[in-house]
Amino acid sequence: MFAFADELTAIDGASRGYVAAILEQLRKYEVRLMGLTQMVMRLSEETRQALMQNQSLLSAAGADSDEAAFISRRLAGVASTVLEQLAKYQYVMSTMLHGERSTPFRVRGVAVHQVLADYHRPDLLPGLVDAIDHNLGRRPVGEILKALDGDDERLPGLDDMLLTHLTGRAPATGPAETAGPVKAAGRSEVG
Repeated sequence: MFAFADELTAIDGASRGYVAAILEQLRKYEVRLMGLTQMVMRLSEETRQALMQNQSLLSAAGADSDEAAFISRRLAGVASTVLEQLAKYQYVMSTMLHGERSTPFRVRGVAVHQVLADYHRPDLLPGLVDAIDHNLGRRPVGEILKALDGDDERLPGLDDMLLTHLTGRAPATGPAETAGPVKAAGRSEVG
């Protein structure tokens, strides 16, 4: 099973050492935690040690000199300057393969707008918005508030909508004393 923890620095700061304790136990339960952080040096010492001790995959994108020095010591043959100079959408990683650590390798990615370029159809956007509006019954906020206040003769007010929903009956149009019995929760009561 895979679990993902983005912004690990914030989680670690709030956990008072529990992240490190959890990391030390995950392997025996076959859980793979993908911890993502932009600043590994801001993690607590205990969490950094637990991450590095139990890692099966290490990936690094562009980093400053302190971060790059820390990570490059764990990527055999990769100089910290390589990590400092990585271009956008590039990273260096090492992983476990058949029980052994792989030689670090560079990965070059592409921007999402390039990957999904074939699906980009701005000409279809108005139709999509119309379909969403229709299917969700979406209306402007001002119109909804006006209806809830009962100021729109075309629509029932909030009280009437709640009564209809709860009782299954439309509200009476005359005064309350002439409305007759109202059925609520399976009982008849005189209104």
